[in-house]
Amino acid sequence: MASMIPPIGTQGVYGLKAPFTTVPNTVYTCAAIRYFVDLENLGVNIYTAYYQPFGLETAQVDADRRGTVAVITLVSDSAAPIYVPSSYVVSYPDLTHRDYHHVVLSASLGPLPDYIDLSFVQASMAALISDTIGLEPKVHISVAPLTDSVSPEQHEFLEVARQAAIVNRTTPRAQVLELQQTKTQLEQRLAIMELILRDHGLLPE
Repeated sequence: MASMIPPIGTQGVYGLKAPFTTVPNTVYTCAAIRYFVDLENLGVNIYTAYYQPFGLETAQVDADRRGTVAVITLVSDSAAPIYVPSSYVVSYPDLTHRDYHHVVLSASLGPLPDYIDLSFVQASMAALISDTIGLEPKVHISVAPLTDSVSPEQHEFLEVARQAAIVNRTTPRAQVLELQQTKTQLEQRLAIMELILRDHGLLPE
């Protein structure tokens, strides 16, 4: 029987022939390739270990032995390992598979009074991330209680320092609109100046 043996480390979605199955949409990695002779030298009974539990006949072991079949170990972070003869592997991913993770970018702001509106910060962060990596993020705000209280004197001191450190008070969109308005005004002034110069013969027609 034809045998498909993936290289060690091959990661992605595998296709197996019944009675062997993988968990749907689960990424597996080829962790080991063991040929029959190696397993038998270790005292492993190939049939009882890998074929009999799936209702396969001993004749299948003999056929796979002639076809130089190996036992493939597939491992996953979210599912039990699978030990499958390579004759039952019908497809495996190529080495260009890219592993994806759910990524959360967080920033601790420290103690803040509860009246501060963070919507501008959320919008600015979303715009920066979108412009930088091309993704539209969902920016959430999480609040945890403080174990120590902030005195009125500490509050005044912190607020003065915080307000003095602010250098950005407009959103990127507002900045773009302001620049576009300035550009339009400059273009209008340039057009008027060119018209005046032409009227006085100082510019060629």
